[in-house]
Amino acid sequence: MLGRYSHEKRYHWVLERVAPLIVKEVPEVRLVIMGDASTPTSASYYQSLASFVEFRGLKNNVTLLKNLSRGEINRVLSSCRVFLHATINEHWGIAVAEAMWHGVPVVVHKSGGAWTDLAQLGEAGIGYKDEGEAVEALARLLSDGKMWRHYSNKSLEKARDLIFEKFVDRATKLLSDL
Repeated sequence: MLGRYSHEKRYHWVLERVAPLIVKEVPEVRLVIMGDASTPTSASYYQSLASFVEFRGLKNNVTLLKNLSRGEINRVLSSCRVFLHATINEHWGIAVAEAMWHGVPVVVHKSGGAWTDLAQLGEAGIGYKDEGEAVEALARLLSDGKMWRHYSNKSLEKARDLIFEKFVDRATKLLSDL
């Protein structure tokens, strides 16, 4: 997971509801959350998550990273097997697009632009409505190599379509059709 440490990113929901279930399904799973915690509010949220991880005994399965450089973020994304996006009604989801650029299959909430524009309603990523569906999608991607390759390829295809030159081409065509 990637994004600033902020309540609307729902990292607390992932730690409370998703992590315990996915650990039962895939005991060796490692959940990595990385993001910015440079403001007092984000630092406080980060600290509450770190305390929760400690209190619930999730240290073997959860790693919280903060204030990483772009190179460090790219290195972590390149090593991920699946990307979970927990925000509901995200307008678009740059973190989802970044994961896709690295060929990481994405699991996103069935709301907002991350679902409609990036995961393309299930064509390029998997959607969920609740923690049960999220865990099922994560477990399947982590255990089914064929499914993982399919969504990894779909992520790469979608990411290639998001480059600036393609945007300019689409905008030019739209404007010339007017």
